[in-house]
Parts: sequence; structure tokens; C-alpha cells
Amino acid sequence: MGDRYLDKQVQNFGEPFFMVIREDETLSSIKERLQKKLKVSDEDFSK
Repeated sequence: MGDRYLDKQVQNFGEPFFMVIREDETLSSIKERLQKKLKVSDEDFSK
């Protein structure tokens, strides 16, 4: 009797990437860099 959530398949999309996060970085600066990397508009990123 296993956990049902472990049986579900994950379906990824897009290109995977690594993003280095520095110890002194704030969440807002990480979000800003991520938004630029993904080329997402402010409106779409806020969803």
C-alpha cells in the first residue's frame, strides 16, 4: 500500500536550467533575475 501521490507522473515542459543563488541575494533580486532569464512580462510573472 503506497502513497498515491508518488504514483503520479510528472510532465515537464521547456528547457531546464540552473540558476546560481548567492547567499547575500534577496528574494526580490532573485525574482528579477529569473524574470529576465525567462523573458516574461511583469503581468505574466505576477500570476
